Amino acid sequence: MELAADRLRWTANGRAVVDGVTFTVPQGSFTGLIGPNGSGKSTVLRLLAGVRRPSAGRALLAGSDLRALKRREVARRAAFVAQETSTDIDMTAAQVVMLGRAPHYGRSATSEGDIRAVEEAMTTMGVRALADRSWSTLSGGERQRVNIARALAQGTPVLLLDEPTNHLDVSHRLDLMERLSGSPTTVIAALHELDLAARYCDHLVLLDAGRVVASGRPAEVLTPPLLEQVYRVRGTVGEGPDGRMDVHLAPLTHR
Repeated sequence: MELAADRLRWTANGRAVVDGVTFTVPQGSFTGLIGPNGSGKSTVLRLLAGVRRPSAGRALLAGSDLRALKRREVARRAAFVAQETSTDIDMTAAQVVMLGRAPHYGRSATSEGDIRAVEEAMTTMGVRALADRSWSTLSGGERQRVNIARALAQGTPVLLLDEPTNHLDVSHRLDLMERLSGSPTTVIAALHELDLAARYCDHLVLLDAGRVVASGRPAEVLTPPLLEQVYRVRGTVGEGPDGRMDVHLAPLTHR
């Protein structure tokens, strides 16, 4: 399912945080939304998820303006995972993951299909052993994996993730990126680590100061001139021994 931003604009306190952002997330792709801190990545992701309403422009899901769709309908098509999630209600990890099935509930309680979807999502994210643990006792990394399992259990054709590797250790970080890159689901993720974006994404959108600077294949976006312009770093881009793209960064030489 295709996801697109059409001249998206969002303002706060009279300042344009996102200004005229336009791009399309190819169906079935793993698209990385990249840019320095304050570039507007999280805001764009929230606009595309329908969590925020744009000041101008449109967020399009399968060609439909999100504002014309009911919230339940959006939730059946797209799942969103924020950077941080908190709750005042203490739930078990399994109960949190079951929240992902809420858009699919009928008039009755949870079905066998709902339970199976939750179990499969928790197995995929390696959190089955946490099923009966209280949310308040989970570490930051455990909460992140449970939250992603909740989104997977939602069973949507589109997945939006804000800094999904946040709090994860190295092995879980790489495992998650491998799973996302091999998924048939349309995925768009705000990513902080350029090495992971280069290695695992097949499409990138580079933001700076709330505007799109470049979009396309990683090799087209992560160029030395753009890395210096946007990130103020010196970048060396090449192909690693496994055929995937490698990016090496260094500070600019001060004169």
